[in-house]
Amino acid sequence: MSSYNSKRYKSFFFKTLIFSVIGWICLQLSVYLLCRPSEWYWIYDTIKMKESIALHIPGNKIVFVGGSATLFGVRTEDIEKELKIPSVNYGVHAALEIDYILERAKRFLKPGDVIILSLEYNHFLYDGNLNEVRARFVLLFDKTHYNTLSFLNKINYFLKFSPITVELSFQDLYLKILGKKKVLKYDVKTLNKNGDETNNVGNDIIKKKFDNIQPIPVQKGEFKETVGLKILTNFNKWCMENNINFFVTYAPTILYDIYLDKEYQEYFNKLQVFFIEQNIKTLGFPNDFFYNSDLFHDTEYHLNSKGMTCHTKRLLAKIKEAMPYKLTNIKPQLPDRSRLP
Repeated sequence: MSSYNSKRYKSFFFKTLIFSVIGWICLQLSVYLLCRPSEWYWIYDTIKMKESIALHIPGNKIVFVGGSATLFGVRTEDIEKELKIPSVNYGVHAALEIDYILERAKRFLKPGDVIILSLEYNHFLYDGNLNEVRARFVLLFDKTHYNTLSFLNKINYFLKFSPITVELSFQDLYLKILGKKKVLKYDVKTLNKNGDETNNVGNDIIKKKFDNIQPIPVQKGEFKETVGLKILTNFNKWCMENNINFFVTYAPTILYDIYLDKEYQEYFNKLQVFFIEQNIKTLGFPNDFFYNSDLFHDTEYHLNSKGMTCHTKRLLAKIKEAMPYKLTNIKPQLPDRSRLP
């Protein structure tokens, strides 16, 4: 190959690379500036509503924090009536990851509060890697958090979304041009004044015949402290420093026979031992919160209304067992929920 042809190929390669990068950046900017996917507005509206509920409570409160298993699984309205203590369901999208969810929770927690963290099992195995849902949410709705990131992390957030997101964005833009609105699967309007989901009626999960449902993930072999567990340890220290009562519990999910096998039971025991060693208080054991599939709505973490009632009663019993003296020491002041959004 002549030196002339070699130079031509190199020139063509670099021009292609440069134009590809410029094209991708322009595409990203067009999505970011022209349209925000409706699916992310549901996450944002849900979070803002729940944070408003928590911030409008004048006295101490119990806050249930977690992913959508908390949103669909805990009826804090019932807990508030039973304990006579303001209770908030801060269940949000689990893919925001536990460190970011807890960072936002710190904004409305105050001394004397109780926080009960109900985690999906993926959170215990969280490795710190960034996912698209969190990246897109932070970019669109949380500039304060984004501005705290390093330059390289900012670039990573900016690039961390797939062509599917681009397609969703342009679908939204197309519908807006036509004067139409996308119909979403979930809606903030179905939340009650405590932040609980009320539209989890039925048992759609049975229709899926478990095609896409797998048993929960666990560590196999040697038990190691993951990034997710380290986050819980650090958050527990923060709670102790700020006189906040912190408890970890386990998200409700579908019962599989395999969970009774040695490998799973050993993992559950090691997880419980880890919390004891780190002085992290727990409510119940994983086996306490496995339920039959007829109690679920549309995913293995979304209970239906009947399952929500069952899980709430079981969790309430664990709360009374674990901290009877704490409950009597709390000085709650019930909010006027009619004034909340």
